Amino acid sequence: MSEAQQPFRRFSNLQWYLAHSENRVHLLCACPDDIAPATFHDLVGQMLRLAPQLSWSESLLQDGHLVAPMVAPAAVSRYLPMPGSGLLLRDLEADLAETLADTGRPAFRASCLAASEPDARGVRALMVLQATHGVTEGGDISRLARGRRAQHEGRPESRQRLRKVQRLAMWAMLPLLWSGFLFAARLRRRPLHEFRFVRVSLDRAGVAAAVRRLGVTHRAFLFGLVLHAVLHDPNRKRRLNLAYSTLPMARARKHDDSFLNVRMDEFRLQTAATPEASIRATAAAIAARGPTPIFVQAWQSAVLGWHRRTRRIAPWLYRRGFFGYTPYDLVLSLVPPLLLGPSWGPLAGATFFAGSNTSTTPNCIFAVTRDRITLTLWADSAVAARVEAIIGNAEALGVAAEVWQ
Repeated sequence: MSEAQQPFRRFSNLQWYLAHSENRVHLLCACPDDIAPATFHDLVGQMLRLAPQLSWSESLLQDGHLVAPMVAPAAVSRYLPMPGSGLLLRDLEADLAETLADTGRPAFRASCLAASEPDARGVRALMVLQATHGVTEGGDISRLARGRRAQHEGRPESRQRLRKVQRLAMWAMLPLLWSGFLFAARLRRRPLHEFRFVRVSLDRAGVAAAVRRLGVTHRAFLFGLVLHAVLHDPNRKRRLNLAYSTLPMARARKHDDSFLNVRMDEFRLQTAATPEASIRATAAAIAARGPTPIFVQAWQSAVLGWHRRTRRIAPWLYRRGFFGYTPYDLVLSLVPPLLLGPSWGPLAGATFFAGSNTSTTPNCIFAVTRDRITLTLWADSAVAARVEAIIGNAEALGVAAEVWQ
């Protein structure tokens, strides 16, 4: 049965968690050219055609997606003319905090702020595309940029399975993991109102030169640069607990998520005295993991499945703080390169920022274009206040960088 014929689609365990934590992802486009209302609606309509799941809505009560026919662009978008050149990214922060679940409307929004004159950076229009994480992911953004359909069905599947000893170990660990997660979520209380977005732009050519000089991968360089800047503490004795996302070539039939293609891995790290040393330590830690182990994905899904069933029986155990909690100091994501196809001409020359509101779990998402690499950090005030250290470390490594406000 095709997606268009399905009136309802049950959440996977990961989608269930993402929906209840109100996890929202967004792509912010800072455009040097004027975007007229008709052009804006054409762009939104193109996205809806290439990714029909953007018309779905999420139901927390029924734990699933209400699948609906494609909506008209005007139903999910708004166009706001702005006088002068006073465009500020913080003008969009209220939009990025808006809930998209249980509204009866599609779990997707598009906004465009159009100024009559360019600002100091030459930005004439700000366009933000926002969706729940349960219907889209970083790989979708990359495919849409290329003008390709963001297909979630019919992807290649591998025969990868857990070994018998791994299955036994996972089931033996589940009660401990289940109770530990529940207990830790109650103890670790980060005030949500302190969280905010911080955005930084890096020169891609400078990053490439630093990567060659240090002999590491782009992923390790970017991750290590941010980790040293915002989390390095010479007095910290414990290692950082970190997670990062990958997009495997094929989905493991029995263990990967039934809808989302993203797979999470984790590593532990002790930052070093200098940014270069922290970057090399990050590279070594990631290289030691090798290909993303399916075991991590399998136990995460199994633990969430246990919580999903328990919550039906004893909902009082699950205060709001449970959703949005993870045991990581930072979650890192590198979106596949955004290479614009010819149908996205109005966005040519735009600077793109990909971000995610993950409640009280701090994260950093990197977006790569032809000449820039941007990062969007979602973190509490103490971490966000160290953004200048990212700039300082990048420039010390020969990479031009600037904060976008």
